[in-house]
Amino acid sequence: MFRQQQNIKVINVFLIFLVLFSFHLTFIFTEKAEANAVKIHSQFQVSPGVNYRDERMLVSARNQATRVMELNLNDPFTKVHLGVPSPLTNLLTTTGYARRDNQVNNHVVGAINGSFFHLNNRLPGYLLVSNNQILNLGSVSSDNKDYMHVPAAFGVKKDGKAIVDRYSLQPVASTNGKNVSITAFNKVARGTNEVIVYTPTHRYESSRANEFGYEIVVKSTNKKIDHDLKFGEELTGKVQGIRNYGVVQSPAIPQDGFVISGHGTSLNSFVKDLKVGDEIKLTINVEEKWQDADFMLASGPLLVQNGAVDMTIDESSNRATERHPRTAVAVNKAGDRVFFVTVDGRQTGYSEGMTLKEFANYLVSLGAHQAINLDGGGSTTMAARFHGQQFATIANRPSGGSERLVSAVLQAISTAPIGQPKFMVLNRSASETTVVGTSLDIRPNYVLDQYFNALPIDLTQLKVTVEGNIGRVEGTKFFAERIGTGRLHISYGSIVNTINVTVDKIEKLVFEPNTKLIIGPNKTQPIVVHALDKAGKKMAINQDVIRWAVSDGVGTVNQQSIFASGTKLGNGTITATVGDTKASLQVEIRERPLVIETFESTSNWNAQSIRAAATLAKSKGDEPVKVGASSAKLNYNMTVGEEGTAAAYLVANQLLPIQGYPDHLGVWVYGNAKHNWLRGVVVDGTGKQHTINFTSEGGVDWVGWKYVTATLPTNLPLPLRFERIYVVEAVKARQNKGVLYFDELQAVYSPAYKQPYFTVSPNVQVAQVSSDKTWTITYNTKLLPQSVNSTNLYVIDQFGNKASTAVSLDETGTIVKIVAPPQGYKTNSNYQLVLTTGILSDKRVPMAKDVTKVFSVK
Repeated sequence: MFRQQQNIKVINVFLIFLVLFSFHLTFIFTEKAEANAVKIHSQFQVSPGVNYRDERMLVSARNQATRVMELNLNDPFTKVHLGVPSPLTNLLTTTGYARRDNQVNNHVVGAINGSFFHLNNRLPGYLLVSNNQILNLGSVSSDNKDYMHVPAAFGVKKDGKAIVDRYSLQPVASTNGKNVSITAFNKVARGTNEVIVYTPTHRYESSRANEFGYEIVVKSTNKKIDHDLKFGEELTGKVQGIRNYGVVQSPAIPQDGFVISGHGTSLNSFVKDLKVGDEIKLTINVEEKWQDADFMLASGPLLVQNGAVDMTIDESSNRATERHPRTAVAVNKAGDRVFFVTVDGRQTGYSEGMTLKEFANYLVSLGAHQAINLDGGGSTTMAARFHGQQFATIANRPSGGSERLVSAVLQAISTAPIGQPKFMVLNRSASETTVVGTSLDIRPNYVLDQYFNALPIDLTQLKVTVEGNIGRVEGTKFFAERIGTGRLHISYGSIVNTINVTVDKIEKLVFEPNTKLIIGPNKTQPIVVHALDKAGKKMAINQDVIRWAVSDGVGTVNQQSIFASGTKLGNGTITATVGDTKASLQVEIRERPLVIETFESTSNWNAQSIRAAATLAKSKGDEPVKVGASSAKLNYNMTVGEEGTAAAYLVANQLLPIQGYPDHLGVWVYGNAKHNWLRGVVVDGTGKQHTINFTSEGGVDWVGWKYVTATLPTNLPLPLRFERIYVVEAVKARQNKGVLYFDELQAVYSPAYKQPYFTVSPNVQVAQVSSDKTWTITYNTKLLPQSVNSTNLYVIDQFGNKASTAVSLDETGTIVKIVAPPQGYKTNSNYQLVLTTGILSDKRVPMAKDVTKVFSVK
């Protein structure tokens, strides 16, 4: 309701406050898997003792994609190595370690990410040992809901056999002829009759142990306890201080020492007669089965023991029951077979991830006798050296869209030498169909030796001959000249391959995809057209034999089959002609957006989360709606998950088609100024995911409706589909609770398009004001002063640009003034005054809904 008061328009708002795969793979299956049936999507031999396969299946009626790398340690060339950063905080990706460690006769042919690490200091969370030297001491949890409640590790013993089993460190402290056995290192909660050693890598600055015990501060050690000590080696230091029984304050852990914290009679006797300056010695041993092992990598929980599912974690805990990407390492009973295993997750329609029990069952099905869980989630990565490659590259699909830095990896090593040419894979299939006038360039994609190492290609060794009167060969090119059938014989050293060739007439041409191309002005897009024979089989044709025509002046196509749109908007036709055969594709050049999703219903959406909780609902009542009758409401809580990057997703159950090739996507988002990061995922025509950014990191800095956009990568294979939009946060201080609303997701075809924030109907009279207008808003309750700011109350122009107004609250706490920008509002322009739900009463109750008013400047 508006009223006149001393020539200033006043809005008296009576608010209601509420308390509220690829060419080098052996074979591929694409059919849908039946329940629990495993389909091999692809597989190949990586090196003499290493095999890789990609499996697809349904588990609990959910799609799953796993990768398995099996290592035969009986093969003389096959080893398992531990890869760690140097220094320990200099993290790399899984493939980064593989590239770093790849050397002559030490080929890293595969790898998986290792165990967990701390985000705050980037150090490994658990024990790492190499050749008896402790690289990282780590800790063990006292909570059976945590991953490593029971100390366990994977390693390779001194006899060359792999082992997954529990371990027990045997640390002993001594002084003045007295010894005390140490229970554990860096345990968060010291228990009754326990003696715990706290080191500089402990997550807290002190032990935080209660006053019912003694604590001994040891400094000036001759070695660093966390990183330099070997099993059985003696560490010495001096007593700096003693916290007596009953003293509440815990002493700080020295950077050049440690703290012994204990309860019970054993430490009481040890402390008796101990004084500052006394020397304390500490040794750490491990039981015999782990002594002199090549390495130990501790993790947890154990998933499989003695060939059966037997997990060392509370099976009802969130860590066990939530579905996530997972990584594990397993061994057979003899210890001569090692399995690197991953399952992807958080990717609807492709792989949703497994619970720990589902993962354990899958490991048993592979033949695991013992298996241990490794770091998962966004860290889950498998790398493999695909045929023809020098280095191992990503084999799975990390849930974050790219590899994450990790603190350790397990590597499959081939020590085989470089041999002689044994296998050759050509750039052509074993059977080719082509047309007269086309040339086929015959080249090796790669050449392998007998150990599957890629060899340099020497084209002078490549010989091509033709059998049958169908054409001629010049160098490595075959020229099709006559209709008929024949063969091409390709030799490279002692390797001989044969290609069956049919030269025939084109039955028809088809575009891929064969749907209308929608694109913006002054854009380019590759056009894919296939020639088919009578059987519908694709025929090889050269691009230069295709004649192109574009109607209605909407663009051109060059000889590389690249369509370039012009400035003219409208519809046209692209026509491809080869000989007498033609095919046409409709094309539209447009600027205005097309709607991908209205969010009038949320039935095609579900909420998912990582290290957070998330729920999805359809807006109701006075909740924000920008277009139509409803919006999608994402409620998230990033305070409830474990340490690490947290995210909350709106995921489409059925991927949403995106028409043509937009310049960018746009969506209305009702923000909350929580400074999180808003991102999305699109899927291209090959099924590959691409992450896009609707804001920069920390960019959700507004309250109210805002139209945000995400630029699409160029030259993606069509058709495109939209998979998810999500809010993500890596910074712990910004991992908070919040609500976001989403409305009308659009495909926008021109970068020049500007989305209007409001419209002014010629049939509706709007307030006419001067350029120096000051708005006064009177509330019926006192406001919280901190909420009265330009984030929650503002003026925007028709395209959402904020005016630089000044906002103030009077001494009564009920009257707000919004003063015009110093230069005034632009004349002959329309603006909108926005009062958002970010405004709070002095009882911290938000406004029930936004209030807006459109006005025009004289």
